Amino acid sequence: MPGASALAGSTNSAPPFSFERGRTSRFLANSLISRTSEIDEFAATWVHSVLLPQGYVQNIYQLSDSVTTIRGKHTFKFGVEGRKYIAPTNDLPRARGEWDYNDLATFINDFVPNGLNRALRGAGSGTVADNYNALYWFVQDDWKITPRLTLNLASATSTPAFLEPKATRR
Repeated sequence: MPGASALAGSTNSAPPFSFERGRTSRFLANSLISRTSEIDEFAATWVHSVLLPQGYVQNIYQLSDSVTTIRGKHTFKFGVEGRKYIAPTNDLPRARGEWDYNDLATFINDFVPNGLNRALRGAGSGTVADNYNALYWFVQDDWKITPRLTLNLASATSTPAFLEPKATRR
């Protein structure tokens, strides 16, 4: 935890508190080829990834606090961190379509696809509100047994501890 402070020779504690905000984004698009087309008689395929376009913006709000206190030969440290992730995501497979033609004539004349898969296209909105909360904590005791030997005892979580993701389609 950032900002831990110690008050030497004291049983009092001074909690450092922090608030942070982060933002990341990523968008993947293939603008050169607009769709996947397949012509069965030639075993020819023009492909872009059927998962494109997709992307997200992730906002992370973080509150953290830790306390260090010294009592005799023990230095106790406690800390907690809470995070709120707000991440609207766009991910609709086959948003641009996937087309399968039996022959070249059907493709050139722009007829309805007649191949094995015919026409596949993602339906609905690809927008998902991928929001969730997380809680992390730690407890630590540094026990100075001798001037040259210190025993460190600690417990912590490093994975989200409460509230499963709430993914909702818009």
